[in-house]
Amino acid sequence: MKSIGIIGCGWLGSKVADRLKANFELHVTTRTPKDAETLSLFVNSTTLISFSDSGVMNIERWKLIHSLDILLVMIPFSIRNSSPYQIKHKMNNLINFIGDFQGQIFFTSSTGVYPKKHKNYSEDDLPIEVNDIEYQIKKSYPQVNILRLGGLMGADRLLRNYNPKDLTSSVNHVHYHDVCSVIIKMIEKEHHK
Repeated sequence: MKSIGIIGCGWLGSKVADRLKANFELHVTTRTPKDAETLSLFVNSTTLISFSDSGVMNIERWKLIHSLDILLVMIPFSIRNSSPYQIKHKMNNLINFIGDFQGQIFFTSSTGVYPKKHKNYSEDDLPIEVNDIEYQIKKSYPQVNILRLGGLMGADRLLRNYNPKDLTSSVNHVHYHDVCSVIIKMIEKEHHK
């Protein structure tokens, strides 16, 4: 049985873990004792850790990183609420935690990284902070698969809960079941990059 690590087992990470639990050994990280207690009901191990983007914090390598076959990084890097220094600090902590992992890696990002203008975007349109985040992750882990997700839906996140002001505006939505299916398919095909 392959072993998967999920860094950042929050709303999406816990749903991915729940979907993978039948076929994989799961080791996860989360920020709160309450989440750790809930996750311990269906994962093999839970590590409490926060990749804070403020303050000075030197994080050591995850002790079980070399026992993992696959790694899913599902912690957010918000360029709207953090300074470039905070983002860099958070990324350095993440890279220290992962170390020199050589297995298959997934890194979840967001379509929210693009400017709020009505047009088709390419990777060249990304703000410099996002380019720096993804450049660092690609430089450290060339095998990384970046999944840019937008409008995560499902479970308690229902379209009827949102009241858009402009009914003609474009939106991006993806159901967490679809995200899980894509990850599973990429794992099966051993897709790298």
